[in-house]
Amino acid sequence: MILKSISYKKLLKKIIKKSKLLEREKFMGDKLAQLLVYDVLFGMGVRGKFRSAMKRNFVQLEGALDHYMKKHECATREDLLYVFDSLAAVKKPKYIYFNRLVARKKEILAKLEQDGFELVQYESDCDEDGFREVISNLNQNQFVKDFHVKSLYVFKSSRV
Repeated sequence: MILKSISYKKLLKKIIKKSKLLEREKFMGDKLAQLLVYDVLFGMGVRGKFRSAMKRNFVQLEGALDHYMKKHECATREDLLYVFDSLAAVKKPKYIYFNRLVARKKEILAKLEQDGFELVQYESDCDEDGFREVISNLNQNQFVKDFHVKSLYVFKSSRV
């Protein structure tokens, strides 16, 4: 839970500020408020001595959460978490190695095309910067053969 609250710190701070939680609950520090707000809105719920404080502020916290869900056009709370996920903000491509001892390259490529993926070709005289641009312009259903390694393919990063 601590790692999650750190990961979504930006969203939690916005919710806390919008709901004015720290103004009403003077005893609560910023870090504690982030943990409790994450647990109330996205976790299992608060138990123990902070439960009454979070119950008093639940309506305001829900209102702030709804505000940000509408602002970022998110259907679910998990979608909103993904928008603010600091780890997901770095969109690194996924590299997949095709083990040609297990299956032939043509079989693997045919199966990927059958599943709706498209192999993107690039010019043979393409340099590293051009290859990086090809990778950054990939769609969700496209992939490209790696510039350096023969059996390595690059897919666009996506939500799992």
